[in-house]
Amino acid sequence: MTRLVRLATCLWIAGAAWAVLDRSAWAAESAMKVGFAETDITPDIGMEQPGGYGKSFHRTLHDPCKVRAVVFDDGNSRVALVGVDALTVRRELVEPVRKEIQQKCGIPFEAILIGASHSHSSGPTCMVWPGEYDHASELVKKLAYEKSSCADLVYIKRVH
Repeated sequence: MTRLVRLATCLWIAGAAWAVLDRSAWAAESAMKVGFAETDITPDIGMEQPGGYGKSFHRTLHDPCKVRAVVFDDGNSRVALVGVDALTVRRELVEPVRKEIQQKCGIPFEAILIGASHSHSSGPTCMVWPGEYDHASELVKKLAYEKSSCADLVYIKRVH
């Protein structure tokens, strides 16, 4: 199971467990349930560092990168907010994760928001994807693959 889906599943399980607890001590109006979770997605030293005007690679890391999630459940509907320490997150990452969370946790696809913190100190989740410019001229391919920031599909699988 992928990290984002594991995170959302843990939140769903925590909410389900909370629902079966004896809540007689809670006020009747306490219908809102909220769960929080996080997981580490710190890139490895040597991985490409996203953004900027050319390729650069992590030589040191100041703080860990995280995925943080919160699920709100009012008894009628649930929503999930997921924050990823990344420069950006592309549709190619977001949509499969939302579908998997919906399938495993029952949170509707349209009620799952996944966004990036816009960190230039994060892992390679964005910019040029492998194969994205294979159709282009040799100059464009060289600029895209050799001179620009490129996504790392192995790292993306770790985040997913």
